[in-house]
Amino acid sequence: MHVTVKNSPNTLGTDWVGLEFPRNYRSGGPSTFEYVGNGLHDATLTFTLPKIFSDNYTYLNFRLLVNNSFSPIAYSPVMTVQPSTAWIPPSGTNSFVAPWTPARTLTVCPAGCDFSLPSAAVAAASSTDFTKITVQAGAYVDCMRVGAPAHLWLQGVGGDFAAMGWTLPCNSQGTIVFNSGGQLIIDNMALGDVAQGGSGNGGAIWVSGGGDLQLRNDYLHDSSMGLITQNSQPNTFEITNTVFTRNGGVSGPSHNIYIGAGGVKTTMKNSISRQAITGYEFKTRSLVNNLTCNLLIGDQDALYNDSALIDDGPGSEDHLHNNLFLKGPGTVNFHFFGWGIDQEGQVNSPRFVDMDGNIVINDDPDLSSPHFSWYWYIFNSMIPSPPYTTTNNIWVGDPAHNTFAGVNPPISPTEFVQGPTDRIFVSRAAAGLSQPFPIPAACTEQIGNVSVP
Repeated sequence: MHVTVKNSPNTLGTDWVGLEFPRNYRSGGPSTFEYVGNGLHDATLTFTLPKIFSDNYTYLNFRLLVNNSFSPIAYSPVMTVQPSTAWIPPSGTNSFVAPWTPARTLTVCPAGCDFSLPSAAVAAASSTDFTKITVQAGAYVDCMRVGAPAHLWLQGVGGDFAAMGWTLPCNSQGTIVFNSGGQLIIDNMALGDVAQGGSGNGGAIWVSGGGDLQLRNDYLHDSSMGLITQNSQPNTFEITNTVFTRNGGVSGPSHNIYIGAGGVKTTMKNSISRQAITGYEFKTRSLVNNLTCNLLIGDQDALYNDSALIDDGPGSEDHLHNNLFLKGPGTVNFHFFGWGIDQEGQVNSPRFVDMDGNIVINDDPDLSSPHFSWYWYIFNSMIPSPPYTTTNNIWVGDPAHNTFAGVNPPISPTEFVQGPTDRIFVSRAAAGLSQPFPIPAACTEQIGNVSVP
């Protein structure tokens, strides 16, 4: 792609052009940029658009910034990049059962149902507890605030996801804003394409109050946040067979998943978090985090570069069992897991890491010194004694250029110890892992989305 900058004096040589996202993401510095060059007029710069895996349209533009600033003074038209792969409705056995017997059932579809928009059905459900709303597969330009009833079940039906989004988020927060303090169960829905709201941090789901949220077979995509939750009132989260992809923001504080300090217990199983941009695949402040049989995959291309796969800001009680943790050839930030490096005054107790049966792969081809990867990055005040010992994990990556623990400030990396049952390999070939995304043998159920009834 050739970009011409017209009549740019650029006397300081500090004007630059960046490739940027024009929607969904927080404002910030472009992810790919070139300097115009000192004193050039009508300069033409050449960019290579990144080839990315996406089943959704990608929207990009170029921005001109002067004197090393981060405030654009000119924009190109928006470019629409076609999906690199076709959307295929998910398949596989859907074994989810009814959480409870509905006292009332409402229906949503484009025509012929009780309501034509999910938000209208939610408003009507507020007076009847234990309401179920079925939403027919299709696209709904809509957002909703769920403040009542105390128990609400949203269920997509019809062979594919019921999809919501393509609009400014409700309350400048999210496609679904949940603050009832009760229970919200969301099955078989695709939530995303959230235009940036007043907060600059629009989420597919924004939990702004306490309560219990269950996500079962959902697809949260292409927003500033996939799931974002508040920091004060108690929440529990259960995430199963759900995919989070292409959420985040170029300035850093946006993620595929952000569990705030209100989290009491977070359980994630048979799910996928991949292609976060700049932020984390899974960031948490929850007191307890249980992750079992998930795929956390980052840095597979030159555009979607995450900060790390997991960041437990305060350093809490974490159980990581039989997951795949994979960083790819686009790696920019070189640690896999952060623990206690973003405490912000929060002190959780107990603090414990239980890491067993996982596969951890570093596919970054650039292993030349001083290019190092820290498997764990830990703030020095969090050092446990005795150190935590990991068990039955497979670690893949050149050990000469991968350290097991990096600490801020740097000290001897003895906080975590690879136990005698862990196995360390220099390459995938040595480990016998030929599949692109190998799944731990203990995981026998389908990971990711399943069929929609």
